Amino acid sequence: YSSSKGQHSKAKSTDNSPNKSINIKVNTNISSLEEEYEAIAPIDIKTCELVQSVAMRKDYEETIMSSLIDIVNHEEDLPCVGDYPYFQINPTVKFIPKTDEISEILSEKQLRELHMNIPYYHHYKNLRLLYSPSKHGISMKTFYLNTEGVKNTILIVKDDNQQIFGGYLSEPIRNSRNFYGTGESFVFTYHNTERIHPFHATMENEFFIYSDNEIIALGCEDKNFAIVIRDDFLKGHSRPTCTFRNPVLAFGEDFFVHKMEIWTFID
Repeated sequence: YSSSKGQHSKAKSTDNSPNKSINIKVNTNISSLEEEYEAIAPIDIKTCELVQSVAMRKDYEETIMSSLIDIVNHEEDLPCVGDYPYFQINPTVKFIPKTDEISEILSEKQLRELHMNIPYYHHYKNLRLLYSPSKHGISMKTFYLNTEGVKNTILIVKDDNQQIFGGYLSEPIRNSRNFYGTGESFVFTYHNTERIHPFHATMENEFFIYSDNEIIALGCEDKNFAIVIRDDFLKGHSRPTCTFRNPVLAFGEDFFVHKMEIWTFID
């Protein structure tokens, strides 16, 4: 009887049926385990499978390799300038946007550098000149007429020391008593090179864009602007701001405007 009972007990202990339960005494302190280990977030298996299937496609691999080759070639064409403060390089590809008029400020390489630092939805779009004092006259009225209702624009300035700088304006330019724009706005300088040095919004404040009857400005801290153009587009100043955490973008803090252009995007 004891032998058969033992065999019967053994059979019960090895049964893995979900309808069966086995009480096993474990000398483990569960609370201590909870303190030592963190919970692991669940993985979306469907998302993982989708990513893997896309990555295994041949055309995806060819696209990635082509982009990497373009980046390598581009870096070889334009050597880095390592001594500039806050220096930042964004990988770019060799796309040069077409313009309806020739820029009096930017070279093709500088234009390509700028174009690939703008928000992704403008990549591979061409450019149209909206306003230039040398072509349209020195007039705030003309400036606002030419830029009215245009959603996104680029301000480019060359000062009297040939320094090139500017900013991306994320909302239509308008005559306003308040700051406007979004965190997509940014300022930049070329620091006498072909390479762009962008300074993006820190979100420490929202003083992105300001424009009225007398000035157009980007970024502000303690009444100092990252860029401000005034006196009928003849003069301006540039100061460090927390809006973009930028250094002085022009050759000096105060400058005379040698050339100025406002561009927008077209398909």
